[in-house]
Amino acid sequence: MRTRDVPLYLAADRAFHRELLSRAGNAVLTGIVMRLRDTMRLYGISSPAGLARQEESVPEHYRIIALLQQGSETDAAALMHKHIMDWEPIFSDYLKAPRDGAVRA
Repeated sequence: MRTRDVPLYLAADRAFHRELLSRAGNAVLTGIVMRLRDTMRLYGISSPAGLARQEESVPEHYRIIALLQQGSETDAAALMHKHIMDWEPIFSDYLKAPRDGAVRA
């Protein structure tokens, strides 16, 4: 995030979420969720709100890991829910924006 390298952020973010999902032991579910993430993940990612959200999400990743290591699965699940849902307004704003025929990310 320090370098504003969105592709690098997306790769690291994807790896984090894939590893976390794979811990459930269900390869089919992991594949479905990752395909959904890959489809919608770019919506608004480079917008000012998307860049700000990226900065907020990095420490959340570390906190989720710490909670899991402490055995606080309920707290980790609550933070993960918040972590995911905090992207919703960014995606919604992107989808509501008027389109001029150009592809936006």
